[in-house]
Amino acid sequence: MIPENTALVFLPPYSPELKPAELAWLNMKRKTTNTIYKTMEELKLKLNETVKKLITEKFIKNYAVLTVFLSELDCYISKLN
Repeated sequence: MIPENTALVFLPPYSPELKPAELAWLNMKRKTTNTIYKTMEELKLKLNETVKKLITEKFIKNYAVLTVFLSELDCYISKLN
């Protein structure tokens, strides 16, 4: 049941520009691809460093988006192990 004061807005099937977390992933990929990491620890350090830069550069301004992004990143890293 949807409250009367709530409007649902459906996103197109593929709309990364409407999802701030997608922009964060794009930035992460740009900074970490085409690089050979000798160990998983080295990759994790690079990912953590990149996330910190994104946060300090105020790339991600919304706490909810940051929470989702960090959750997705954590899942991604755990799949790498």
